[in-house]
Amino acid sequence: MLGGAGGADSFLRRVFTGLGTFEPGSPEQQTEQWLRANGADPVAILHVLDSLVATPEEAVGQIRVPTLVVVGEDDERTASADELAAALPHATRAVVPGDHWTAALAPELTAAILDFLEGDEGDEGDEGDEGD
Repeated sequence: MLGGAGGADSFLRRVFTGLGTFEPGSPEQQTEQWLRANGADPVAILHVLDSLVATPEEAVGQIRVPTLVVVGEDDERTASADELAAALPHATRAVVPGDHWTAALAPELTAAILDFLEGDEGDEGDEGDEGD
């Protein structure tokens, strides 16, 4: 199954339901601090988490449109991005600098998206995991 409740989902739910109760320096307290510093809305994020649905790999394999799967080079979720790219028959996988959070700010992300939209999937940053 791809998507759905996983480690990050459980962790974030624990953080949002226990705000202000975590030991200083704990991963939960650090995440709470980061979320507060960045103006995250706990109610909105919980709704986003509720919208995630586990999808069988067979269903993902039926997606026939070109799809860009981007992952940060330091992202701890690289394996799930690789699994998704492998399951999508027309996937292009790109790696950009950063981790799960900071990759979204990397200029290389914009370049990877533009290259993908322009049909230049074979350029630098593409890992060549394109399907049939």
